[in-house]
Amino acid sequence: MKHTFHRSRSGRKPLGVGFVVLTLFIAAFMILPAGLLAFELMRYNLITQELRNVTDAAALAGSAAIASAPKDLSLAAIHDLAIETAAVTFEQNSVGTTRFGPHNVDVHAYDARSGPPTNAHTAVLNISLEDYDGNFQERGSNNAKRVRVNAQYRETPAFAAFIGLQPTFVTNAVAVGGLPKLDLFICFDLSGSMDDQTQISLVKRFWNGAKKPEAQMVEYQTLASDTIKNVFRPPTAGSAVNAFWPQNLSYGAYGGLTGNGTPWIWSEGAFPNPNKLATLRAEHGATPPDPMPPDPPLLPKEHVVLFSVPEQGKPPGNFDPDHPDDRKGHKVDPDIYPNGYTDLVCKVQDNSGFSYPNVETCLEASRGNLENKDVFNKSKGGEKYKTNPALKGIVPKHGYYVNYWTQVQTSRQPFNQARDALFKFLETTNLSADVHFGLDTFSNTAGIASDDNWRVTWDKIDARYDPGGFDTYPLPLLDLDQRFSKMGDIFTTFDGTGIGNIDKIPDSHILGLGPTGTTHIAVSLQLAVDQLTNPKKSRSDAKKAILLFTDGVANEPVDVVSANSLAMKQAKRACDNGIPIYTVGFAQNPDILPLQREFLGDGHSGSGRGLAYESGNHAVYIPVTDAKDLVDAFRSVARSMAVLRPAKSVY
Repeated sequence: MKHTFHRSRSGRKPLGVGFVVLTLFIAAFMILPAGLLAFELMRYNLITQELRNVTDAAALAGSAAIASAPKDLSLAAIHDLAIETAAVTFEQNSVGTTRFGPHNVDVHAYDARSGPPTNAHTAVLNISLEDYDGNFQERGSNNAKRVRVNAQYRETPAFAAFIGLQPTFVTNAVAVGGLPKLDLFICFDLSGSMDDQTQISLVKRFWNGAKKPEAQMVEYQTLASDTIKNVFRPPTAGSAVNAFWPQNLSYGAYGGLTGNGTPWIWSEGAFPNPNKLATLRAEHGATPPDPMPPDPPLLPKEHVVLFSVPEQGKPPGNFDPDHPDDRKGHKVDPDIYPNGYTDLVCKVQDNSGFSYPNVETCLEASRGNLENKDVFNKSKGGEKYKTNPALKGIVPKHGYYVNYWTQVQTSRQPFNQARDALFKFLETTNLSADVHFGLDTFSNTAGIASDDNWRVTWDKIDARYDPGGFDTYPLPLLDLDQRFSKMGDIFTTFDGTGIGNIDKIPDSHILGLGPTGTTHIAVSLQLAVDQLTNPKKSRSDAKKAILLFTDGVANEPVDVVSANSLAMKQAKRACDNGIPIYTVGFAQNPDILPLQREFLGDGHSGSGRGLAYESGNHAVYIPVTDAKDLVDAFRSVARSMAVLRPAKSVY
């Protein structure tokens, strides 16, 4: 029995041992290597993907640097900045457990290819520039529109010794970043609040009515000096009063919950009723010596002969030059209202031989009373009357009027800061991409033609005061064009050709753009989408985008609710056509910031239901609370437009 049992066990042993040996053999020489190999392949793919991500980031950063470069840099310096930005971005990242830095990244600038790295855990970076067709471009080339980054990285397999792999391997990634070929339509706010940060003075000019004839003269009383916003304390939407034409001075008299926190009564205004300051501004009061001009959009050539200022050389309205001994003059009491004024002026600087030592000189220049000695004498009641000591040393000469108003035109804030920021944005995007621009300006409505104008008034001082003169205030639409960039046309439109002359001489000048009126955004967006979806105006192979700049929220037509609803419909229409609406909102007071976030937001910096959000397609909203940050805001838009492009074969 015992012997038989022993034979049975020895008979089964070779089979069991063989199975175990075979299992161990398969596990050791087949399953384990296969598992290790699969692990290495997965690790290789992971490292390659991480390298691609880092390379993509470098290419995007480099192209964004071109798109948002400072205006004063040369093209070669901009390209150097792009190369450096791409390299630094790469060096600030990592792949696997390897942290990159200058110590282990070999950068080859303006070089499309080079040999792979020789040491493990190091990278070779080739950064070059190319045109839209993928051709290599030299530093400083006008055709360089994209940044190409070619990264090679050497790594060690984790189990190389076990599975017979090479001690190191090299992985490669290529990325090309840049602004796309772009059709960009700009909607720009020209509403009246766009100069609310301008420094102004409210001055009352009147006849002093002194008992002694030798003491009788024009007097001046400065009532307030600060920004328009701080002087009038307008409602959230801002002030309709402007530093430059049309000044709309009577709008400053409105008070109440929806009006100005500090109303100021302009002498010719209708408020309060009766206004006992009325006709204080000049002898003619509100009776114009010239007829009302024709409608500028219909008869622009006939309108230009009426740019003269009829009040030029007229004494104060409370002075009767026919009865100089009547100290009550025209029965107008300049002291009836402590908040009554006649002129809104800006203190400008001495310029081109014209001296402006004080606001009194600025006031007389603004009326055209310093154009010559004869006009000046008439403006103070005649040569026999005393000249106010504030004007001592001032020599009247032709050109004061134009010089003063030209300086005022360039002092409007934040309008001029927004204009300058937009110009820099246009120039840098034009350098970094093939961009065609369109422009629509909006106020009470939006411009519908290149020669369109603001149609509420043509009076320079106020709609109730024709003696101040007339002009037309551009509200243009510049169409997209498949053939031309239109960047130069936008610059010319913003700047105009001058402010014209004060003489009764035909003058074909065109004013530069400036603030006035309310805010009608919906029509401007509608025109923008119309142009970008028009196959006769936009390019079929260009990306489409809208850039909206405003310092408020929509309040036309009807009211804020209706205006915002109509604008949102246009944003949805833009979304349906693949058009992002990039929004830049400048909040001049903290009360309007939450309203802008609600109206302009993108879902990140806003409400999740704003114009940028509704338009989709990666649109962004950039809030701005300080005008000096407008340049950076437009740069942020440019950076967000940079995209990755398909990489073609190496040159």
